[in-house]
Parts: sequence; C-alpha cells; structure tokens
Amino acid sequence: MTHPTFPLYGYERFFAMDPNTSAKLAHVATLRGDIPRLLQHLPMAILQTFNRHPKMRAMVLPGSSPQKVMICALLADVAELKSLFNVYKCTADEEERAEQDRIDTAIEGSSASESAPSNAPLLRWMEFVQSECEKPMDREQEFPFYLCIRVDESTQTFARLILFADHYMSDPTSGAVILREILETAAKFSNSSTETSCELPLRESLYEATHYVNPFMNVLHEAVSKYVIQPLVNFDTSAFVPLLPIQAATQLDFANSPPDPRNPSFALFAQGSEANMRSAMARCKEEGLKMQSVFTNETLNAENRTGSGVSVSNCMLSDVAVSCLDYSDATSSPFPNELSFGGNCVTVEDLHVYNSHPSLSSTSKLFVTALSHFNYGLMHKLEPKVAQTLFGWMVRCTERIVEYRQQDTFAQAADRLVNGATVVTPSDGASMTTETLEIAVVSAAPAVASATISIN
Repeated sequence: MTHPTFPLYGYERFFAMDPNTSAKLAHVATLRGDIPRLLQHLPMAILQTFNRHPKMRAMVLPGSSPQKVMICALLADVAELKSLFNVYKCTADEEERAEQDRIDTAIEGSSASESAPSNAPLLRWMEFVQSECEKPMDREQEFPFYLCIRVDESTQTFARLILFADHYMSDPTSGAVILREILETAAKFSNSSTETSCELPLRESLYEATHYVNPFMNVLHEAVSKYVIQPLVNFDTSAFVPLLPIQAATQLDFANSPPDPRNPSFALFAQGSEANMRSAMARCKEEGLKMQSVFTNETLNAENRTGSGVSVSNCMLSDVAVSCLDYSDATSSPFPNELSFGGNCVTVEDLHVYNSHPSLSSTSKLFVTALSHFNYGLMHKLEPKVAQTLFGWMVRCTERIVEYRQQDTFAQAADRLVNGATVVTPSDGASMTTETLEIAVVSAAPAVASATISIN
C-alpha cells in the first residue's frame, strides 16, 4: 500500500529541524465526575480520533530533502494505542487533595512579602507536564500526538486528561480541538452510539495554499537554510542582554550545534475566579474592546512592574488596548463544560495549555484559556523569582480589569492593584502578593466559549 506524503514548510520544517529536540505542547483538562465510565470508552474514542485525522498519524520520512512526512495506515484496534495512551493511577495527595492543600497554604502565607513567596506544595501533574515536554519525540518512529490520564484512585471521580503534541504538527488551537473531539466521542460511545466517523481528507499545507510553491522554490529554501539560517543560529549571542534575566546556567549558546542536554523550559500555572472573568468580559463589552488586546495591555503592565526596562508608566491603558487589537494569537472555539455519560456526567473544570521552547531564547509565552474562569500557563526561561513575579503580575492585572478606570495610566493601574484585595497564586505553589487569596476551585458553569491566547 502506498502511503500519502507531503513536504514540510515554514515553522513545520523549523520545529522538525533537530531530530533530538521537540517543542512539545500540553493541553491539560481537569475532569470531575464518572471517571470509570470515561475510562471505559476513552480508548475507542482516541482510536477513532487518530483514524479521523490523518496528520495525527504522521511520521517524518528518513533522509528526505526537503523534509517530507508520510501518513501511516489506519489503526486497527485499541491494542495499537499502547504507546499513544497511558493511564497513571495517583493518590489524592498527588492530585485532588494536593490542589486544596496548595490553596490553604497560600492563604496561610498570604502575609509573606512579594520577595519571599510562601512554600506551598508543588503539584505532581505540573511537574509531570514540565518534565514530559522536555522529552524529545522520535519523529521518524512516533506519531506527533499521544495522551495520558492521571486518575485519583481514592475517589474515582477526579482525573486530568493530558494531550501531548509535537509543535511541528500541532499548535495551541488544534490541540484544544483534538482534546474536545476525544471527550465528545467518548461521551457518544457511552450513550450507546454506534456512529463511526470517516477519515478526513488530507488537505494541502497552508503554505502551499497561500504561497507560490514549486521545485525551484524548494532549492531556494534549502540554500537560504544553509547559507543564511545556519550562520544566524551560530551567531555570537554573548553581547545580547535580555530585558529580564534568564537562567544563565541552563540556557546555553549553540556554539555551532545545539547543546546537550537541550535548553530546558519551565512552567507556571494559575487559575482565576468565575466572578473576575465575567466582570472582565462585561468591562470589555462596555469599552468596545476584545480580550486579546486586553491581554497585551496587561502583559505590558506586568513587565512594567517587573523591572524589565519596559517603561509604559505614562501610557494610557485605554489607548494601548485599542491600538493592540491584533498583537496576540487569539482564537475562540466552543469547549464542553459538561459531558453526559449514560445517567451520569463528567465536568470539565479547567483547561491549561503549555508549550516548551528548546531553543536559546529569552521568550516567555503566556497561554490563557477561558471556561468558567481564566486558566493561565506560562512558559519561561527566567530566573525563578523573576518569573514568579512576572507571572503574578500578569494574572493579577487580568483578574482585576474591572477595577481600572478608563483614563488610568499604567502606573495608576498598578498602584490600584497593589492597594487592592486580591492575590494570585501560581499553581507551582508560590504566593505572589500580600493580600487575600481569591482562586475559584468550583465546578464549571454552563457552557462558555473558550479562548486560547498566546503572547510572545
């Protein structure tokens, strides 16, 4: 049987350039409800999703130049999911109870200063996501997607379903779509649905659809890669000074080849409250703004308070929000808050997104998703104290949008936050401020559209 192939272009080729490095995405859904029934139907749902989307079964052809990908045959049965789906059985101390312990510790330590965060317990799933995203995928032997589920054995009503993907075949938006389809398909199977979906057609690359592509262009791309990109990769970066200090011990120069081990990325997670999100959405509607421009606004405000050298104190918040309408990568798509499994249901409480970045870079990426409240994920390479301060300000600035006055400058808005009464605790356990904690750990409300925003 001849399997279809297609060439890689643009960022697809960039993220597949080094065979020993992967920029991996993680989409983490927190689930509560009838987990045993979900586990019963999840393998078939995953199997059907892999068979429905051909690029989920992609593998890089060895020795191809320019790089090409082959679409592998359909999966025959769930036995072939051995390397694509793993179940981790956890205790309450590792999962559900640890979440509440972290919040209780943050409340007790809320009197600590910003420079001395409290030592709340780390959550195992966060460590797991961060470490798993550091493991490279063998693109010539493995599919670019796989899933894990961490189940709380003590209650059988709490789990976290995690979709991992290689960035050369995925992005924050498509990962959320895949995770949603898997959950919805499992729910259909549990309700005695025998519906099977057909494989979707393999569509051409967006680069082929929007750019002029021919064999001569491939030769040009190879020449540019060899004589332009490679010298840039090997460029002496010793004189480069980032706005915020990175971890010099772990972020190494390439020096003609990528360092071994690769430059690691680090994760921080947090969640807000339902009341704050609804207030923020209402304020944006009142001001005629989009949430993506507001996230750009709050990122600048956070950087201004972190000592990055970005000075926007005298800028008007409203002016920046209006002028930055397209500065973030923002999409909206429905994501289920509640799924019916027979007579019971499974609720999706949270959805966190994370994306590792193995290159030498001072980039920090903020991912925000919205179900019944905002969920925040930060990829960074900064010094830990600086990263926690930056992340704390990012979340505080967003959670308390409603408190800003229309004519506030960044400096006035920041002072208003400092003197306010909300504290944000990154989900790595560090309390960031000296006021009272306000984090929602409640079941999700009826379906609300979700948005994923990545700000570089």
